[in-house]
Amino acid sequence: MGCCTSISQSTIGVKEKWGRYDSMLHPGLHFLIPCCGDAVVARVNLRTQQLSIRVESISADKVSVTIGVAVQYVIQNDDDQIHRAYYKLDDAKAQITSYVEDVVRQVIPSLTLDKVFETKQEIAQAVGERLSEQLSEYGYTIMHSLVTDILPAKEVVASMNRINAAERERVAAENQGEARKILAIKAAEADAESKFLSGEGIARQRQAIIKGLESSVSEFTDTFQGINPQEVMNMILITQYFDTLSDIGTGSSAQTIFVPHSPGSISDLYQQLTNSMVAGGAANTFNDTVRRRPAVASPKE
Repeated sequence: MGCCTSISQSTIGVKEKWGRYDSMLHPGLHFLIPCCGDAVVARVNLRTQQLSIRVESISADKVSVTIGVAVQYVIQNDDDQIHRAYYKLDDAKAQITSYVEDVVRQVIPSLTLDKVFETKQEIAQAVGERLSEQLSEYGYTIMHSLVTDILPAKEVVASMNRINAAERERVAAENQGEARKILAIKAAEADAESKFLSGEGIARQRQAIIKGLESSVSEFTDTFQGINPQEVMNMILITQYFDTLSDIGTGSSAQTIFVPHSPGSISDLYQQLTNSMVAGGAANTFNDTVRRRPAVASPKE
């Protein structure tokens, strides 16, 4: 009496007859005769599978570290390779785990913790090459080997975090100091430029005043004969004095001041201005005379 069985897609059935390998059953419907010893003893998965492994080791600088490795593998879709995978390898996952542990514990002790992080790809490559070399004869193909985690001991992680935090604070302090330095330099440059422009403005203002006074004196002496430039300057100074008093009185923010103001005080003010200018002129004349006088050699003894 017979029966039927089905094999799913991406799966191969291993058929035995009286406990001896008979054939491979590919996806689809198959008829078996149990009374004649037919039996499907295994269904081999042909899909890509992944095995995650965690291995503890010690780095060259005596730091305990846990390495997470993910191995993606597949059984080759070939009857002979499937026969090897099923009949020659009893526990594939245990074998893969042993090889991964052996490679990781061989590589990590020769590297410092920093180098472990830097050579992550090289470690994964070494694991993949070792597994491919050992498992290819059993019908397995290693698709990828990945180092997914590098976890130092908690104390080391805390210490690394403190170091990183201190480094970031140092960089932040340097940046803040550099920013304050730039602001101070820019403020000093702006102040210097402002003073330079203010000085230029004052110089131009004084040049304009001098030219205006010069023009006024020249026109006045040309119009009124017999008046010398000194008297004209005195008159201009008195006029500016009265203009100043007018500005002080009409200014919205002016403060109260007491200025002697009477016909006699005006005469005194005029005399004071005249005397000061005469004294200034005499001093300039004396200085010019001294500079022009030839030096007298001292008599020889």
